[in-house]
Amino acid sequence: MIGLGIRSVGLFAKPQVAILSTGDELGGGGEQLPPGRIDGTNRPMLRLMLERAGADVTDLGIVIDDPKEIVSALVSAAAGHDLLISSGGASAGFADHLTAAVSQRGYLEFWKLDIRPGKPVGFGDIDDCPILLLPGNPVAAAGFVLLGRALIEKIGGESKVDRRLVLPIGIDFTKSAGTVQVLLARIESHGPTGSTRVMPLGQQGSASLAALAAAQFLIVLRPEQTTIVAGDLVNVLPLWS
Repeated sequence: MIGLGIRSVGLFAKPQVAILSTGDELGGGGEQLPPGRIDGTNRPMLRLMLERAGADVTDLGIVIDDPKEIVSALVSAAAGHDLLISSGGASAGFADHLTAAVSQRGYLEFWKLDIRPGKPVGFGDIDDCPILLLPGNPVAAAGFVLLGRALIEKIGGESKVDRRLVLPIGIDFTKSAGTVQVLLARIESHGPTGSTRVMPLGQQGSASLAALAAAQFLIVLRPEQTTIVAGDLVNVLPLWS
């Protein structure tokens, strides 16, 4: 560095991010669960994504569906972190308290985007600490790829990174206008020339862990894209890096 005439460089601390899940139905992982309960899988996934994006992560665990408990956990974490990320509790059910909790101690900038899957996503702040609210379904929580990575880059002082690829899609597909459609996908060789195409997985349910585990990329179809023909170019984002 000295040989290049560089005497100093600018450094940024790693973003400090706290993650939590909400839901009385969630188990912590590993224990035998009674009927009606499920393992909480989103936090391990989000932790991996965050660490690969360069963040230090604090796992706050599972918070029960109680408004006071949720507010208490968020306020406590906000004091020592650069970003909070919640999973679950952001829809419109009787036990979905996240949006009210954010509004109580801060400001809810937006809630619900025209994304499928993942519509009940929100963003705001708790005691001046930004918070990203992700849905509870595993595939919907992969909305971190669309929104969370950009937040980590901004907090960490990085220049905007465009990870988008533009590749031909392997099948015909139709969707409604006005909605961003996200499809789990893999890269495959196509035809006798072995050209590269991105192929949506056959299973696309927002609660499908098997599909999420098999996916490498997300195809992101723009609102105006309604009829897509095999070979058309589409935007593609890496899912795990």
